[in-house]
Amino acid sequence: MKKSAFTLLELVFVIVIISIMTVVMMPKTNDEPARDAANQLKRHLQYAQHLAMVNDVFDDTDASWVSNKWSVHIEGTKYSVRRSTDGTTGNYIYALDPASKKQLSTSTNITDLGDNFTISAISSSCGNIIMFDNLGRPYAFSTFSTDTDVKAGRLTTDCLISLTGDGTNSLFTIKKETGYIGDVNAS
Repeated sequence: MKKSAFTLLELVFVIVIISIMTVVMMPKTNDEPARDAANQLKRHLQYAQHLAMVNDVFDDTDASWVSNKWSVHIEGTKYSVRRSTDGTTGNYIYALDPASKKQLSTSTNITDLGDNFTISAISSSCGNIIMFDNLGRPYAFSTFSTDTDVKAGRLTTDCLISLTGDGTNSLFTIKKETGYIGDVNAS
């Protein structure tokens, strides 16, 4: 009677495959909260830019058209992605997060980078309100109302956005003319 068994080579091959699968499937243990938060904010800025280009609200007969642009409002360590419904403050439509289908407003925990990623500060070299026009070009303001001069808000220099948390700092840049949002760099 012939007995069948695994050869040493087959056994080593199976162990190597299991090891590779374990490494790939292992959860990420080296978290970088500032980088993860910056990547989330970057993705939502790109989403706001996409919405602005798809949902063109330009109307040369309406002076308040600009207040209906999609924008990202940074408030402390929270932010929202929204646009006005009627050119006034207070009546907003919030973008829905594509993954969770929840509103991207400061009242939901999705955009609370302080709670989710232990971020202590978000700073922007161009203001806390970043808007995009129908061509994807960026505009930035510290405050905004219906009588704000929009042309003055168009970026003339690149905008640097920095997130700080747990002793680390991550940043990315929004290019002035194209609205290209660069890669996140950690320091």
